[in-house]
Formats: sequence, C-alpha cells, structure tokens
Amino acid sequence: MARCYANSGEFYCKSKASAKPQELIPVILSSCRMAQDTTNTLLLASDLRERYKFAYWDSLIVAAALDAGCDTLYTEDMQHKQVIDGRLRLINPFVAA
Repeated sequence: MARCYANSGEFYCKSKASAKPQELIPVILSSCRMAQDTTNTLLLASDLRERYKFAYWDSLIVAAALDAGCDTLYTEDMQHKQVIDGRLRLINPFVAA
C-alpha cells in the first residue's frame, strides 16, 4: 500500500516554523520516494483537470500520485475522501475522522 503526501514543497512549507530546512530535507528524502513528471503524468493531469475540475497544480499532484501507484494522497486542498479513478483516495489530515 503506497501513501503520498501532496508534495515535498507543501510539506516543507507547513513544517518550516518548527524546523530548519537542513533538518527536514533528510527526513523527506529518507521517508519518501521522489517521482519525476513524465509525458504520461502531464497528459493524465490534463485529463484529470477536465474530468474533476481540478486546478492545474492539483491535477498534476494527483496525476503524479496515480503514476507512482499511491492509493492515498494527503492534501488539505481537495475534497476529503474523494476517490479518483477508483484507486486514489484524497484525505485531508486536518479533518476529524
């Protein structure tokens, strides 16, 4: 079961008040698999943007998570518990279960 955070940049921005970059970057790199965008990611993002009415950057994050095989994406920017293409669940970690 693969889990993804929205992106390392967002994680850093939310965490930077309590830690320095040189402390956070090794944590991110040791606990997360980094994925690069491919042509498929960009085409999928375009398709997701149209079908789900996502903002461009949100569609790119979702497409990258799908390409990476994630089944859960933690984000506060999209609809809590929404399921994308029957295989990726969006979870807002700030919403009570």
